[in-house]
Amino acid sequence: MMTTSLEASQSFASGPEPGGLVRRLRERLEEMRRAELQGAQEAYAAAFDVCSCASVAEAAAAAERALANATTRRHTHAIHVIDEALARIDTGHFAHCIECHGPIAAEYLLAQPTTQRCEVCQDACEHTLHHHTLSS
Repeated sequence: MMTTSLEASQSFASGPEPGGLVRRLRERLEEMRRAELQGAQEAYAAAFDVCSCASVAEAAAAAERALANATTRRHTHAIHVIDEALARIDTGHFAHCIECHGPIAAEYLLAQPTTQRCEVCQDACEHTLHHHTLSS
């Protein structure tokens, strides 16, 4: 009998502290989401503050707007990644690597709550990306 991803995730999360890992992951992700949302709102507001400041040279204002927009996009992307991680918790697919389908260690999930890979596969992915970047 094959174990489904949802069953394995539920089993993984119900170790010595039933639901404890899921609860801690959800709390951490929601905290991260709140911080990213606040950062996006502050960056967005900063873009408009720069626009209304008459004493700033036009070139500096454009650079500030570009930086604020880039910061807003970074926060928005981070919120999207966090929402995906919360969805994986809701569906029970948070504890398995998308590469090797093996379990992701609880400690690694708590340290990197948005991860989709186990530590070994993530290291391999980063090594490949680094090698590709250097050879380009």
